[in-house]
Amino acid sequence: MDKGILNHLKPSYTYIWSVQSCYELLSPCRITSPVFIVESLQRTAWSLIIGEESDDILCILKRLDDDGPCSAVNILFEIALLNVDGKPLIFHTYQYSFLKDEAYFNFRFARIDDIFYGRRIEFVSNHALTFRCRMTSEQSAENYQDLCFACTRLAIEYKSFILVVKDFSTLQKGKTIPISLTEDNYILLDLCMVFENYKEFLTLFIRSTMALRFTYRICVMDLLGRVFASVQHKASLSTVAQFYLFEKKDLMDNHETCLPMNELTLRCEFIYGTGSQRSQIESLRRLPKFTKD
Repeated sequence: MDKGILNHLKPSYTYIWSVQSCYELLSPCRITSPVFIVESLQRTAWSLIIGEESDDILCILKRLDDDGPCSAVNILFEIALLNVDGKPLIFHTYQYSFLKDEAYFNFRFARIDDIFYGRRIEFVSNHALTFRCRMTSEQSAENYQDLCFACTRLAIEYKSFILVVKDFSTLQKGKTIPISLTEDNYILLDLCMVFENYKEFLTLFIRSTMALRFTYRICVMDLLGRVFASVQHKASLSTVAQFYLFEKKDLMDNHETCLPMNELTLRCEFIYGTGSQRSQIESLRRLPKFTKD
């Protein structure tokens, strides 16, 4: 739909939602905004929902099972991703008739690599990603617009440590090196050697008592403190997951560089999220409708 249609009618409600601690969308479940009530649209209740869908950001506008008098509300709405200056760089405009407890899905709202890597400096400010939803209807006759600010802080943790594996050449299959990633032991790591397809791999097992989404980077450091080899991965976890890191033969073939005194030095970095830590409306103001966008 043409963006100009919404500009011509002027939005009666603007909702600006900041998703904080957003290194990436590291949440084991979809992220839901605080609920907002739109008085000018029959006192309907709404929420925005975002998540990952393959390589894209999924974006949903959902009408809740509210107390509004109308079973169906036909609205014009725009959902935008704002840059660090508050300007929309990615936006989509729609018209849809919402029943109670119904949602509109955009499975390819934006590319994850574009937002968090290609143009991260444009979209992510202080690890915050900002969405804007503007809404109105063709029957709306109010001479005001409501402006609402909300935020959701993700529960994100970052861990970085050095791990030295002694007597690496004699590390046997089945022998594990346990590591607790958290003080309460709800995320446990096991490093061990696994034999697969006639090859030996240094392998990482991650166990958790709660659902989480995480990313890790593990580097083999050489005797000068440089990165000899590295591996990184992003995944979701509910109980246990297994990841092959490095083939033992590759490390042994380069033992003079990466195995001084038969010790393997790993630099380990983990970022993991368990959902939303805090979510709330921060401000709601009623303003006259502007004549300029």
